[in-house]
Amino acid sequence: MSTTLCSLPPDANWAAPTPSPIAGAGIDRNPVTGPDSSAPYAAIKPLPQSDEPAGSARIKALSPALAKAKAAKKGLAAPAGRRAQATYPLQRPPKSKFVRVHPSASYRMGGVLTLTDTDTGEINYVSPDLELPEFIESQTRVTDLYAAQMHDGSFFIWPVHRSDTTWYRAAKQAVATAMRKWIAVVARRSANTYDLIEPEEAIPEPDWSALPPFMEMVESAFDGHMITRTDHPLLRRLRGFRDDDDAE
Repeated sequence: MSTTLCSLPPDANWAAPTPSPIAGAGIDRNPVTGPDSSAPYAAIKPLPQSDEPAGSARIKALSPALAKAKAAKKGLAAPAGRRAQATYPLQRPPKSKFVRVHPSASYRMGGVLTLTDTDTGEINYVSPDLELPEFIESQTRVTDLYAAQMHDGSFFIWPVHRSDTTWYRAAKQAVATAMRKWIAVVARRSANTYDLIEPEEAIPEPDWSALPPFMEMVESAFDGHMITRTDHPLLRRLRGFRDDDDAE
Protein backbone atom coordinates (compact mmCIF):
# COMPACT_ATOMS: atom_id res chain seq x y z
CA MET A 1 0.00 0.00 0.00
CA SER A 2 1.31 3.43 -0.86
CA THR A 3 0.80 6.78 0.75
CA THR A 4 0.11 9.91 -1.29
CA LEU A 5 1.40 13.25 -0.02
CA CYS A 6 -0.49 16.36 -0.98
CA SER A 7 1.32 19.67 -1.25
CA LEU A 8 -0.01 23.21 -1.48
CA PRO A 9 0.68 25.37 -4.42
CA PRO A 10 3.78 27.57 -3.89
CA ASP A 11 1.79 30.74 -3.73
CA ALA A 12 -0.86 29.53 -1.33
CA ASN A 13 -1.25 31.41 1.93
CA TRP A 14 -2.13 28.72 4.39
CA ALA A 15 -2.49 28.88 8.14
CA ALA A 16 -3.43 26.22 10.61
CA PRO A 17 -7.05 26.46 11.66
CA THR A 18 -7.69 27.94 15.06
CA PRO A 19 -9.27 25.35 17.38
CA SER A 20 -12.48 26.15 19.12
CA PRO A 21 -12.05 27.09 22.75
CA ILE A 22 -12.71 24.25 25.13
CA ALA A 23 -14.01 24.90 28.58
CA GLY A 24 -11.20 24.76 31.08
CA ALA A 25 -8.50 24.57 28.45
CA GLY A 26 -5.26 26.40 29.31
CA ILE A 27 -6.02 26.39 33.03
CA ASP A 28 -3.48 24.70 35.26
CA ARG A 29 -5.41 22.56 37.68
CA ASN A 30 -2.46 22.47 40.12
CA PRO A 31 -3.98 23.90 43.32
CA VAL A 32 -0.59 25.29 44.38
CA THR A 33 0.64 27.13 41.33
CA GLY A 34 -2.62 28.02 39.56
CA PRO A 35 -2.66 29.04 35.89
CA ASP A 36 0.76 30.72 36.07
CA SER A 37 3.40 28.36 37.50
CA SER A 38 5.55 31.33 38.49
CA ALA A 39 2.87 32.85 40.71
CA PRO A 40 2.70 31.37 44.24
CA TYR A 41 -0.44 30.17 45.84
CA ALA A 42 -2.00 32.91 47.93
CA ALA A 43 -1.81 30.92 51.17
CA ILE A 44 1.85 29.83 50.77
CA LYS A 45 4.44 32.56 50.57
CA PRO A 46 8.16 32.06 49.97
CA LEU A 47 10.78 33.40 52.34
CA PRO A 48 12.41 36.70 51.41
CA GLN A 49 15.17 36.06 48.91
CA SER A 50 17.34 39.01 49.85
CA ASP A 51 20.69 38.45 51.55
CA GLU A 52 19.58 40.38 54.63
CA PRO A 53 16.96 38.53 56.71
CA ALA A 54 13.72 40.30 57.42
CA GLY A 55 13.02 40.96 61.07
CA SER A 56 13.13 43.43 63.92
CA ALA A 57 15.25 46.50 63.52
CA ARG A 58 16.65 45.94 67.04
CA ILE A 59 17.41 42.21 66.70
CA LYS A 60 19.91 41.48 63.98
CA ALA A 61 21.41 38.20 62.84
CA LEU A 62 25.14 37.72 62.43
CA SER A 63 26.46 37.95 58.93
CA PRO A 64 27.64 34.56 57.60
CA ALA A 65 31.28 35.69 57.72
CA LEU A 66 31.06 36.84 61.35
CA ALA A 67 29.19 33.71 62.41
CA LYS A 68 31.91 31.55 60.86
CA ALA A 69 34.65 33.54 62.56
CA LYS A 70 32.98 33.24 65.97
CA ALA A 71 32.47 29.50 65.51
CA ALA A 72 36.19 29.11 64.78
CA LYS A 73 37.09 30.93 68.01
CA LYS A 74 34.57 29.06 70.17
CA GLY A 75 36.25 27.32 73.07
CA LEU A 76 39.58 29.05 72.54
CA ALA A 77 38.95 32.26 74.43
CA ALA A 78 38.85 32.12 78.23
CA PRO A 79 38.84 34.72 80.96
CA ALA A 80 42.28 35.73 82.15
CA GLY A 81 43.41 34.76 85.64
CA ARG A 82 44.02 31.69 87.75
CA ARG A 83 41.65 28.82 87.01
CA ALA A 84 40.38 26.49 89.76
CA GLN A 85 37.94 23.60 89.58
CA ALA A 86 34.76 24.33 91.56
CA THR A 87 34.02 20.81 92.87
CA TYR A 88 35.85 17.51 93.10
CA PRO A 89 33.78 14.37 92.49
CA LEU A 90 34.34 11.12 94.35
CA GLN A 91 34.57 8.44 91.69
CA ARG A 92 36.59 5.70 90.10
CA PRO A 93 38.40 6.67 86.90
CA PRO A 94 36.26 6.07 83.79
CA LYS A 95 37.67 3.35 81.57
CA SER A 96 37.67 5.78 78.63
CA LYS A 97 40.04 8.23 80.39
CA PHE A 98 43.75 8.12 81.10
CA VAL A 99 44.51 9.01 84.70
CA ARG A 100 47.34 10.09 86.97
CA VAL A 101 47.50 10.03 90.78
CA HIS A 102 49.17 12.79 92.79
CA PRO A 103 52.51 11.35 93.98
CA SER A 104 52.65 13.36 97.22
CA ALA A 105 51.60 11.73 100.49
CA SER A 106 49.88 14.99 101.42
CA TYR A 107 47.31 14.34 98.67
CA ARG A 108 46.07 11.00 99.91
CA MET A 109 44.20 9.82 102.99
CA GLY A 110 43.84 6.29 104.28
CA GLY A 111 41.38 4.60 106.58
CA VAL A 112 38.21 6.63 105.96
CA LEU A 113 34.96 4.94 107.02
CA THR A 114 32.36 5.00 104.23
CA LEU A 115 28.92 3.62 103.50
CA THR A 116 27.65 3.22 99.94
CA ASP A 117 23.99 3.89 99.20
CA THR A 118 23.10 0.83 97.11
CA ASP A 119 20.11 2.65 95.59
CA THR A 120 22.16 5.52 94.15
CA GLY A 121 25.75 4.24 94.23
CA GLU A 122 26.81 7.34 96.18
CA ILE A 123 29.59 6.95 98.73
CA ASN A 124 28.94 8.57 102.11
CA TYR A 125 31.46 9.50 104.77
CA VAL A 126 30.64 7.94 108.17
CA SER A 127 31.90 9.51 111.38
CA PRO A 128 33.92 6.90 113.30
CA ASP A 129 32.37 8.25 116.54
CA LEU A 130 28.91 6.94 115.65
CA GLU A 131 27.53 3.81 117.29
CA LEU A 132 25.87 1.89 114.50
CA PRO A 133 23.71 -1.23 114.60
CA GLU A 134 25.76 -4.28 113.76
CA PHE A 135 23.94 -5.02 110.50
CA ILE A 136 24.65 -1.45 109.27
CA GLU A 137 28.22 -1.44 110.52
CA SER A 138 28.82 -4.61 108.51
CA GLN A 139 27.97 -2.64 105.36
CA THR A 140 30.54 0.09 106.00
CA ARG A 141 33.96 -0.08 104.38
CA VAL A 142 37.38 1.34 105.08
CA THR A 143 38.36 3.47 102.11
CA ASP A 144 41.60 5.08 100.94
CA LEU A 145 41.32 8.37 99.04
CA TYR A 146 43.69 9.70 96.37
CA ALA A 147 43.81 12.99 94.45
CA ALA A 148 43.81 12.18 90.75
CA GLN A 149 43.62 13.88 87.38
CA MET A 150 42.19 12.75 84.04
CA HIS A 151 43.94 13.50 80.78
CA ASP A 152 41.28 16.12 79.96
CA GLY A 153 42.55 18.17 82.92
CA SER A 154 39.72 17.47 85.37
CA PHE A 155 40.50 16.47 88.98
CA PHE A 156 38.69 13.97 91.19
CA ILE A 157 39.06 11.88 94.33
CA TRP A 158 39.74 8.20 93.60
CA PRO A 159 38.29 5.95 96.34
CA VAL A 160 39.79 2.49 96.88
CA HIS A 161 37.85 0.26 99.28
CA ARG A 162 40.02 -2.05 101.36
CA SER A 163 39.20 -5.74 101.21
CA ASP A 164 40.85 -9.13 101.13
CA THR A 165 40.21 -9.58 97.41
CA THR A 166 42.12 -9.57 94.16
CA TRP A 167 40.12 -6.46 93.17
CA TYR A 168 41.66 -4.52 96.04
CA ARG A 169 45.18 -5.70 95.26
CA ALA A 170 44.69 -4.81 91.58
CA ALA A 171 43.31 -1.37 92.50
CA LYS A 172 46.35 -0.68 94.72
CA GLN A 173 48.63 -1.64 91.84
CA ALA A 174 46.70 0.66 89.50
CA VAL A 175 47.08 3.59 91.90
CA ALA A 176 50.81 2.97 92.33
CA THR A 177 51.30 2.77 88.55
CA ALA A 178 49.26 5.95 87.96
CA MET A 179 51.60 7.87 90.26
CA ARG A 180 54.36 7.30 87.69
CA LYS A 181 52.61 7.38 84.31
CA TRP A 182 49.31 7.83 82.49
CA ILE A 183 47.11 4.72 82.37
CA ALA A 184 43.52 3.77 81.62
CA VAL A 185 42.04 1.36 84.17
CA VAL A 186 39.70 -1.20 82.61
CA ALA A 187 38.05 -3.96 84.63
CA ARG A 188 38.50 -7.52 83.43
CA ARG A 189 35.73 -9.26 85.35
CA SER A 190 36.56 -12.75 84.12
CA ALA A 191 39.85 -12.53 86.07
CA ASN A 192 38.73 -10.19 88.90
CA THR A 193 41.41 -7.69 88.02
CA TYR A 194 42.15 -4.52 86.06
CA ASP A 195 43.97 -4.06 82.79
CA LEU A 196 46.30 -1.05 82.85
CA ILE A 197 46.49 0.48 79.38
CA GLU A 198 49.08 3.07 78.40
CA PRO A 199 48.32 5.75 75.77
CA GLU A 200 49.70 5.28 72.26
CA GLU A 201 50.84 8.91 72.18
CA ALA A 202 52.60 10.83 74.93
CA ILE A 203 50.39 12.93 77.23
CA PRO A 204 51.96 15.96 78.95
CA GLU A 205 52.74 15.61 82.64
CA PRO A 206 49.85 16.69 84.91
CA ASP A 207 49.83 20.18 86.39
CA TRP A 208 48.96 19.90 90.10
CA SER A 209 49.55 23.56 90.88
CA ALA A 210 45.84 24.49 90.67
CA LEU A 211 44.82 22.05 93.42
CA PRO A 212 43.64 23.36 96.79
CA PRO A 213 44.71 21.59 100.00
CA PHE A 214 43.67 17.95 99.92
CA MET A 215 41.20 18.20 102.81
CA GLU A 216 39.31 20.89 100.91
CA MET A 217 39.01 18.48 98.01
CA VAL A 218 37.78 15.71 100.32
CA GLU A 219 35.18 17.95 101.94
CA SER A 220 33.98 18.95 98.48
CA ALA A 221 33.76 15.30 97.43
CA PHE A 222 31.63 14.38 100.46
CA ASP A 223 29.53 17.55 100.41
CA GLY A 224 25.94 16.50 101.17
CA HIS A 225 27.06 12.92 101.86
CA MET A 226 28.39 13.04 105.42
CA ILE A 227 26.80 10.78 108.03
CA THR A 228 27.55 12.38 111.39
CA ARG A 229 24.26 11.63 113.21
CA THR A 230 22.30 8.47 113.86
CA ASP A 231 19.17 10.09 112.40
CA HIS A 232 20.76 10.57 108.99
CA PRO A 233 18.18 9.72 106.26
CA LEU A 234 20.26 6.84 104.88
CA LEU A 235 20.68 5.24 108.31
CA ARG A 236 16.96 5.64 109.02
CA ARG A 237 16.06 4.02 105.71
CA LEU A 238 18.40 1.10 106.39
CA ARG A 239 16.76 0.68 109.81
CA GLY A 240 13.32 0.50 108.22
CA PHE A 241 11.93 3.96 109.02
CA ARG A 242 9.67 5.67 106.52
CA ASP A 243 10.37 9.26 105.50
CA ASP A 244 7.29 10.46 107.38
CA ASP A 245 8.22 8.71 110.62
CA ASP A 246 9.47 10.86 113.47
CA ALA A 247 13.12 10.47 114.27
CA GLU A 248 13.95 8.79 117.52
